Amino acid sequence: MEKEKIQPHCMVCKEPFRKDDIVQTDTMFTQIQHAKCFIYKDEFIKDTGTYEEIVYKYPRYKKSFIVK
Repeated sequence: MEKEKIQPHCMVCKEPFRKDDIVQTDTMFTQIQHAKCFIYKDEFIKDTGTYEEIVYKYPRYKKSFIVK
């Protein structure tokens, strides 16, 4: 049985990520969210960049978050 592939998406708006979307990561749960959707206080922002930059900058995101 093949594992179902899930399109990586923003946990807030549920929209799929595109490579050029501006996103932010948080320091609490290590999640990726669109910058416009970020629901935590600014002090919890770990990093900001395009989706592609963030995924490649943090190797632990690569496996489940790469959009092809």
